[in-house]
Amino acid sequence: MSLAAHPDRWVPLEGTVNFRDLGGYPTLDGRSTRWRSTYRADGLHALTEADIHELKARGLSTVIDLRTSGEIEVAAMEADFADRWINIPLLLEVAKPDEFAKTPGLLGSHYLEMIDEGQDRIKAIFEAILDSGPAAVVYHCSAGKDRTGIVSGLLLSHVGVDRETVIADYALSALAMDALRERLMARYPEAADTIAAANSMFEANPLTLEKTLAKVDADYGGATQYLHSCGLSPEQLQAITERTLI
Repeated sequence: MSLAAHPDRWVPLEGTVNFRDLGGYPTLDGRSTRWRSTYRADGLHALTEADIHELKARGLSTVIDLRTSGEIEVAAMEADFADRWINIPLLLEVAKPDEFAKTPGLLGSHYLEMIDEGQDRIKAIFEAILDSGPAAVVYHCSAGKDRTGIVSGLLLSHVGVDRETVIADYALSALAMDALRERLMARYPEAADTIAAANSMFEANPLTLEKTLAKVDADYGGATQYLHSCGLSPEQLQAITERTLI
C-alpha cells in the first residue's frame, strides 16, 4: 500500500468527497508530516452536523477558503464550526465548465497562473497556516484538487517530502472526481450535460502538477526558494516546517 493511500488519509464525511489528512508522509531527512494537523479539502458548504462533530473532535480551528467571492456566494458554508475562517482566493476568476472543452491545456495554464501571478496570495495562505499555531487547519477550494493541490504541492515539497510522494498525494483527488461530478450535476441540473462533458476539468493527471513543480524548480530553485520569493522569511519557513513535521 502506498503512503498516499494510507487508511487514515481520507476523512469520511457526508458533506465532502475529497477531505484528506496530510499526515504520515516521510521527508528526505527522516522526519514525517504530522497527522491531524493539516488538512486539504473540497467545498465545505454541505457539511452535516455529524461532519462538524467529527471535525471539532479533530481540533480543527482554522478554515482557509481558496475560492473566489462568486463561488462562495453560490456555495457558502451552511454552518460555522471554526474559530477562524479566512478567504484568500488563489485564482481571481475560475473558468466555466464549457471553457475546459474549448481550451485544451486550460487546467495546466491555471496552475502556472497561480504560481506566476499569485505570489502575494500564496504568502498570505502560508502565513494563515502558520498563524493557526498547533491547532488543526484545513485549506480548501471547490474540488479540493487544483488550488488546494498547488498549496499542498508547495507545502509538502518545502518540508522535504520527495517528489514522487507529493505527486501521489495530488493524484488521489482522481478517486473523488466521479462523486464530485455527480454532486455538481445534481446541484445544477440545468448544466448537467455541460458538467458531464467537462472531462478535463475533473482530471487529476500527475503530469499537470509535475510540470508545475518542475517550473518552480527551474525558475526558483525549488519550493522553499519560491516561497521565500513570495515574501516569506527564513524564520517563517522554518516555523512552517516545524509546525508540519514531527
